[in-house]
Amino acid sequence: MTGFWSGWIIAMVVGVLIGCAWLLLANRRARLGGQEQGKTLDHSVDGLQEFNNPLPVWWVWLFVVTVVFAVGYLALFPGLGTFSGMLGWTSTGQYRQERERADARYGPIFAAFMEQPISTASGSSTSDAIGCSMNAAKIGP
Repeated sequence: MTGFWSGWIIAMVVGVLIGCAWLLLANRRARLGGQEQGKTLDHSVDGLQEFNNPLPVWWVWLFVVTVVFAVGYLALFPGLGTFSGMLGWTSTGQYRQERERADARYGPIFAAFMEQPISTASGSSTSDAIGCSMNAAKIGP
């Protein structure tokens, strides 16, 4: 990824987070159309009117937690252009770790069957049991 696109992604993500925080803080006590809280607004659709009430407090705090979580997540994991995050996590690295664990666990089991002819291994009750248990666990090659 070039420096321009990395910067563009960083600017977009940071801009959205700042915009969300500003939107939350700017409208926290704002009055719509200069009207007092609890009054109906001047428009009606199908007989329904909108009241000028603030968001519920639990909703505001959920929004704050979401913005704080996003900042923490983007600091720890990749998501800001070419910044790899403080943890250095990558999907390729996670795949390699999981593959190494699977090879360490199942490698010796499969190695015993690799030395046998297919006709012998396929008729073995041990290989049938392993195949059934692996299929049930959704563990593939």
